[in-house]
Amino acid sequence: MPVKVAKRKHFQTENGFSQSEQQMEKQRIPPIIQIQPYNEAKKVDLESRKKANILKCQHQGKKKLLKKKSVPHGQIRKGKRVVKKIDYDQQAIHFQEQILVDILSRLPLRSLLRFKCVSKTWEALISDPYFHKMIMKKQRQSPDSTSQKLLIRKMFSDTAPSRFKFYSSSLSTFEDVQQLDPPLTHYVDRYHIFSSFDGLALLSADTQLFLWNPLTRETALLPHTEFEAMCTCFVLGYDDATDGYKILKLDMRLPKSMEILTLKTRFWRKICNHPTAVCPTTGHEMEILPRPSKNIPMEPLVRVHGAFHWLGDLNVSGKFYVVSFSISNEVYGDVPLLEEMGKKVNYRPDFGLSLLDGMLCYYTTTNDGSLGSFKLWAMKDYGVKESWIVLCTLQFNGLVIAKPRYRFPDGELLLFSPGEFPHQCGVVSCFTFQTSKGKFGFWPERGGPFEKGIIYRESLISPKLVI
Repeated sequence: MPVKVAKRKHFQTENGFSQSEQQMEKQRIPPIIQIQPYNEAKKVDLESRKKANILKCQHQGKKKLLKKKSVPHGQIRKGKRVVKKIDYDQQAIHFQEQILVDILSRLPLRSLLRFKCVSKTWEALISDPYFHKMIMKKQRQSPDSTSQKLLIRKMFSDTAPSRFKFYSSSLSTFEDVQQLDPPLTHYVDRYHIFSSFDGLALLSADTQLFLWNPLTRETALLPHTEFEAMCTCFVLGYDDATDGYKILKLDMRLPKSMEILTLKTRFWRKICNHPTAVCPTTGHEMEILPRPSKNIPMEPLVRVHGAFHWLGDLNVSGKFYVVSFSISNEVYGDVPLLEEMGKKVNYRPDFGLSLLDGMLCYYTTTNDGSLGSFKLWAMKDYGVKESWIVLCTLQFNGLVIAKPRYRFPDGELLLFSPGEFPHQCGVVSCFTFQTSKGKFGFWPERGGPFEKGIIYRESLISPKLVI
């Protein structure tokens, strides 16, 4: 019996194909891949990945750089080598400054004061304390008479504020005399000149001590101390150990005392002890007391080889002593004299110490009633007794006092003495500066009882910066 197969029903879809036909078509034809439109989100994602990759590369590059050794300041890397970096501009500027400093240090000091107005750079350089010390060092190594001057103080009888006049006289050019204004502007009854060092003069105005630079006209007041000008010696010196200045005060009044001032501390300290020596007559140890010079008890002390020097004696023996006092260590010493130099005689009216050509000198003036004789010794090798030599001998009628202040290159001496050579007057109060050939200098109203003076060396050092 035949089997009846049910006929399939065919349904048409919307596209005109039946379902069976559509299934067969799908099996026969591969599916069509539909391309979707570009998504903006994917674009943002790609950009963020790109940035991340860039940051990653940069980070890895930094790690590699950190692994290399750091290059010190002022050097550069040249391949695998590290070489010094040369700043040619700074080197050229520094080289130009060195040339400028060397040129300016060779010029006259008065010209340097005028050159301050050239520029601010020049003003700062010329005002630099280091520059001032460099010039002073050159002057000490090669002394030049053009930088050495004679500082004169004249006093007149009137009571006006200008009763005192100061003059600066060159020691190389006879006619070069410059009048200076008084250091202080107010009324001063009496000025005294005690000492000078590095272009700074130590003066007193009545009872006030002060430092004065005659070239720059600057002044600086010093701490107060009691003194009587006619019976007190002051000397200014430099302490290499502390890079500062000191002032020694020697009071000739009884009881004789000593004080020292360190300018950086601005404090006067009393020195309680005096140097001692064995008395040749008694055999006992006695103090060597300072001995004032005749007619000028405030004769300046001598500063040489880092020490202050003065004459002393034991009051009971017939012998003089040259006492030294170290500026740095503040200890006493003794400079030996020849036998003929240290003996006292009745006809020796004057004696003392001086500094000439950097040498310690000892002088005496003797008078037998009519003929006077002046004799000057110099110690060529400091501290060596046998190195004393006779430097000069003068003889004049009526000669009683002659104090050497300076030695010229030709050997002539500048003396501070009364009257006028070769006929010295008997009035010992009328002192004047002169040589064996006659009066020295062209400042007005020469001589008289009120003329005082010292030798000083011009400098740019400010007295306000040393205190």
